[in-house]
Amino acid sequence: MNWGSRTTAELIIVIISLGGFICYHVWLFGFRGRGYKVSAKYHDFFQAGKLARSIWAEACATDEKDAILGVQQARNAMTACTYLATISVALATAGITIIFDDTKIQRIQQLALNDAMLRHLSGSTLVQPTLVVALALGSLYASFICFAQSVRLYVHTGFYIRACTSRFNPGTLTVNEAKKVCIHAGMAFSVGLRLFYLFIPLVMWSIGCTALLISSVVMTSMIAYMDHFDMTSPELPDEDDLEAAQSLTARQTPAGPAAASAGRAAAGSPDVLELAATAGSYSLGPVIAAALAADGSVGSTAGTSTARQGGVQVAVGDGAAAAADIGRAGPAGLLRQQ
Repeated sequence: MNWGSRTTAELIIVIISLGGFICYHVWLFGFRGRGYKVSAKYHDFFQAGKLARSIWAEACATDEKDAILGVQQARNAMTACTYLATISVALATAGITIIFDDTKIQRIQQLALNDAMLRHLSGSTLVQPTLVVALALGSLYASFICFAQSVRLYVHTGFYIRACTSRFNPGTLTVNEAKKVCIHAGMAFSVGLRLFYLFIPLVMWSIGCTALLISSVVMTSMIAYMDHFDMTSPELPDEDDLEAAQSLTARQTPAGPAAASAGRAAAGSPDVLELAATAGSYSLGPVIAAALAADGSVGSTAGTSTARQGGVQVAVGDGAAAAADIGRAGPAGLLRQQ
């Protein structure tokens, strides 16, 4: 093998580019999917989603009330899978025309020969442009198959979670089966999405190995970053932060008579009283009487009567002055005075 040839250089770039993408997903679905942990403070959406789907399927399959919500969620998942499957097969169908167009194939060949990193090397390209386009289209078709399988499994999930809670179930349909079907549906969706991502580096390969290397590194790094979330980030406070926040709230909360006075002041604020007035029939007589009796600072020697105007009951004192106040100010104004 001539290590200075163009073919060898392309082979090394292809191994580094596609090998990094494939090895990451082998680790994610294989080692990490079987419980292997690199760091306890990092969680990944693959494991979290798998656990969430298991809990969701069990909750919907054991409670008849949640079965309807489960069917609705399965329908939403099927809608997403159907949309992605439609895009995949549409792109693949449109790309088939490139393989049978000699002009476009020659243009792709010329772009590969003028690659920025390999233009100074002699020799032919590693693979023909037709094979590169075929690999890109193959990833789309494989993605379509996975999305279709995800739709199929989510359809069965809707039947399972409803049948498990039915009184007609003879016991042959169990909750564990519903959980497994839901987990496999999510797995098919995840694999289909990764194959859809693989289409981008493969189609960049048709431009040249430099585009393949750059797109593969960027795509793998972005996927790895989006797949994991740090449990020590500020968005997810730990137990010490929660305890500190609770103790600070407890110290700032007023206690004793001051708390009672603050509660009465908030309950008797003009905004609260006006809101109560506009809400409909609301009796303030017992509330005000109880507040005054509890406070002990104000005593009432006169009798109390109740006036209704506009669907609102307000406790007023005896005499014509109170009736005049009601007529002039209306319920809202009188409530503000209270």
